[in-house]
Amino acid sequence: MYIIILGAGTIGTSIAEILIKNQHEVAVIDSNEEKCKLIDNKLGSISVLGNISLPNSLLNAGISRADLFISTTKNDAKNMLSCQLAKDYFKVQYTVSITHSKEISRLLDTINVNYTININEHITNELIAKIKMLGFNINVSN
Repeated sequence: MYIIILGAGTIGTSIAEILIKNQHEVAVIDSNEEKCKLIDNKLGSISVLGNISLPNSLLNAGISRADLFISTTKNDAKNMLSCQLAKDYFKVQYTVSITHSKEISRLLDTINVNYTININEHITNELIAKIKMLGFNINVSN
């Protein structure tokens, strides 16, 4: 599969590394030249320096042949815009986005993003599960 990842931060780099080890072809888009250099040094020449608000960045990354688009930036608006462009304009079959709020998660669902991961909710749930494993009684219902 050909997969494009937006964001060369910790999450984007980690998922790119795993996908490459699993024989997938990957491109990573980021607007930070230093991050692009770091990812290229670590994983090979897979970065595309670009600004997601310009569709040319997606074209330079090969969006026309992408099977999956993953948005991993810390900016929910960028994640939402990039997934919408990938899905609706470039007809990428599958899109996945991280988000940092429930409201944005709901918006992403309305624009037909295939899967969203609310980072804050995921971390909170994981922490509660670990605390419960320690024997603390925690009721999460309101």
